Amino acid sequence: MLPDWNYVRQVQGERIVLANAYLDMANRRRAERDYAAAQALYQKVVGIVPHDKVVWTCLGECWTNLAKYARAHACYQQALACDPAFVPALLGLAECTTLQKRPKRALKLLKRAEALMDDEPAANAQLWVAQGNACMMLADPARAERAYRRAMQFKPDYYPPYGNLGNILCERGEHAEARRLYEKAYAMGGDPVMGMNLGIQALLLGDYVEGWRRYAARGTWSSGASRAAGAGPGNRRILSIYVASRGWETWCISSVTCRRRNGGCVVSCWRRRRAGPDSQSSLAARTR
Repeated sequence: MLPDWNYVRQVQGERIVLANAYLDMANRRRAERDYAAAQALYQKVVGIVPHDKVVWTCLGECWTNLAKYARAHACYQQALACDPAFVPALLGLAECTTLQKRPKRALKLLKRAEALMDDEPAANAQLWVAQGNACMMLADPARAERAYRRAMQFKPDYYPPYGNLGNILCERGEHAEARRLYEKAYAMGGDPVMGMNLGIQALLLGDYVEGWRRYAARGTWSSGASRAAGAGPGNRRILSIYVASRGWETWCISSVTCRRRNGGCVVSCWRRRRAGPDSQSSLAARTR
């Protein structure tokens, strides 16, 4: 007995329509940085259309932003199984591999991606940012700085290299220049982490009124920004801010405590570098 091909085509058409509806919703959630909702929708799409390299790559991006690196790695591998020369999946896999603390492997993936790259500015900027991030993991800030500046040349309106270069300059004590870069990054992307970094620079440069203003606004930041900053959602007492290149510590403000006293604002700020707690220095001031 032969199958009813009209019925088969009807069912397939209905499934494609459903997949496209899920995909549209997932793309909107990802654009809004609601990665948890987006990944649930992308999972529904790959359940219907299992051989779409773009959907697997988007799903990998969601898992990366949710810090589920093993799951992200598997999604990028699925995308590359569909197309071994798919550059966005290679870039995503390199980023994920860096976050899994395998920067040398990430650099090999990036070299492979670079060989396949055309002159598209956004992809090239993403590649050089990923290379800079891997170099930071290898404790090579000079090479990372060159990579971030190269990314800026490819796409001047792409904010991640500005923020990451700001981290390097902050580590070197160049807080005024770091603040300028954070301001540019925040103006371009509106990334809440860049807003927090601006508050840090204000504190370190002695602008305690601005530091307090940004600290007091912490309750309006998204839970995703709170996770990126190392503080759980709703933490309204101590803000632990990790100034990081997508997941690893370069330096941190371990405690920033702002409170009102006698009509003024007292800001206490402890800075801790990689050397550990013995190198801890403190900064305290009062403004009216």
